[in-house]
Amino acid sequence: MHSDALASATLLLVAAVLAVALFRRINLPPILAYLFVGLTIGPHALGWFDAAEETYLLGEIGIAFLLFAIGLEFSLPQFWSMRQTLLGLGGAQVLIGTISGALIAWLTGIPWGAALVVGGALAMSSTAIVVKQLTDQVELQLPHGRLALGILLFQDLAAVPFLVVIPILASST
Repeated sequence: MHSDALASATLLLVAAVLAVALFRRINLPPILAYLFVGLTIGPHALGWFDAAEETYLLGEIGIAFLLFAIGLEFSLPQFWSMRQTLLGLGGAQVLIGTISGALIAWLTGIPWGAALVVGGALAMSSTAIVVKQLTDQVELQLPHGRLALGILLFQDLAAVPFLVVIPILASST
């Protein structure tokens, strides 16, 4: 059983390394290579790799390490000096994105509670993907990279109230 897991992990890593090398050669970001590998060797295409619980655990561990790396880049004094800009831009982005997404969802016939959840989900970005891309492009330390990271962190914090409200909205629909 352990040898099957080891063989699967080895296959996944070899495929990912080869895909990243190929994608970099044609000037495409590594994120697309990882998605390509997952789509290609995953259970819905070639089926060489199963979407088992272990896979999700590895993904969560990877995200945890990436968020740890983000924490290492995080400078509290720098973000504190940018707080008005971050709260203004981050708040406006989350509010406008949520309202716009909710309105579009509601206009398509989705009940208002579910539409609000859809709007909230659409307003959020993937911190992991954006930070990885900014790091790969050596832009995380530039002013626009710091600003993007601040807004992403604001979105991560804004996700907490959404997670609290979702069960309340689900019980009301």
